[in-house]
Amino acid sequence: MRRGNPERAIATIRQALALDPRCGLAHQLLAQAYLQQGTYETLSEARAELRQAVALDPNLVWARFYLARLYLDVGAVDKAHEQLNTAIDLHPDLPHLQSLLGEAERQLGQPRRSVERQERALAIDATFAPAKYYLGLAYLDLEDEAAALPPLEAAAASGLPIAELYLTLGSVHEEAGRLDRARALYDRAVAVAPDRAEAHVRLAKVLTRQGHPVRALDALSGALPDGRRLPATQYYQRLEAAIQLERGRALQALGQWNGAARAYQEAVAISPDLAEAHRYLAEALYRQGNFGRALEHAERAAALDHPLPSELMRQITARARR
Repeated sequence: MRRGNPERAIATIRQALALDPRCGLAHQLLAQAYLQQGTYETLSEARAELRQAVALDPNLVWARFYLARLYLDVGAVDKAHEQLNTAIDLHPDLPHLQSLLGEAERQLGQPRRSVERQERALAIDATFAPAKYYLGLAYLDLEDEAAALPPLEAAAASGLPIAELYLTLGSVHEEAGRLDRARALYDRAVAVAPDRAEAHVRLAKVLTRQGHPVRALDALSGALPDGRRLPATQYYQRLEAAIQLERGRALQALGQWNGAARAYQEAVAISPDLAEAHRYLAEALYRQGNFGRALEHAERAAALDHPLPSELMRQITARARR
């Protein structure tokens, strides 16, 4: 595994399990090899092996840690919390356990307890980057952006390979209008997770705002390369709608109103309650001379609390009534 060859590791560990199927450590190592492969199927295998490892040897702290991390990834926060509490009773001086337990507590709606856990982890190891990341998230939950920024920036400076870190920190800077910093962070998110469509969308949005619509379109091409479709879940449908919305904004910035209108129409077809798409579609239809439909989408945008500028709304209403 340390040489980056999980396939050979799996074969060797299976030989060990053939000799002793009740060796908890072998089940833990097999799970770690599956995790190193990183596919959806092997993640499921890893979870099963870790459960077996803990059942055979309750003192395997790292098996509980990896199992808790997998539980957090699928939203089973209570199960993660239970595993981490047991692991900390066994080994309280591991920053990994303190930090991940703090993140579980944050996800359970206890950000102040999370802050205490992260500070405890950093007291054990002041360089432990995940604790800095989770500490920043806890402060954001507490709506204390000033306290959140230093640990988030420190985690980013460490090169932590977690795309969500760069997306979260980039959003903070984007909302504050620090677009150069936001763009650099989104670039980093794309580098860490090139298959993460959301990273490409965030980067494209900032590029359009900075007056680089052609580069924004290039960024969006990485969100769905070669016509790849996203899974048909509500989250991914909204993400696909966001891709079309940003494509429309970039085309609009280039003065290509017909293409922009098509992109906005695709966005509202995918996600009918996407207020921004209705707002921009109304303007695009108005530019095309389709005043009746422009008014329909303008009214829909207003109903979704995203009204058009008052002067533009007045013009659309006047033309539609004629």
